[in-house]
Amino acid sequence: MPEELFSAASRFFRKVNESSEAQLAMKKHHRRVQFEIKGEEPFYLDVKDGRLEVKKGMLPPGGLPEPARFTTTREALEALFAGRLRFTHAYFPEKRDDLKIRLTGGVPGGTFGGVVVGLVARLFRIGQELR
Repeated sequence: MPEELFSAASRFFRKVNESSEAQLAMKKHHRRVQFEIKGEEPFYLDVKDGRLEVKKGMLPPGGLPEPARFTTTREALEALFAGRLRFTHAYFPEKRDDLKIRLTGGVPGGTFGGVVVGLVARLFRIGQELR
């Protein structure tokens, strides 16, 4: 991934880390979230103890909890970081063809998948409000 996209992700989520609302939301979770970006280097979030870290590359194999895996595009991430696109609109578009981000694996459907999507949506919302 070009450094500028990873840098944008790091800056965005660094602000999220400073939010007491985000810290409270993250305190309830120990999650790992992989972002696979079409044509770009992936990155992941490691959420635990009320904090998150952004790291380059793919998650190392093994370990718990099982990671959530999202696939997306550079354009979608840039729009999310800039506040031009809401996570809920990217994940739940009016038209299926407009899907910008997809949960592609690592977590089963149902409640656990919904919890992870809800957490990621909340972190993006908080980051966008802090812009």
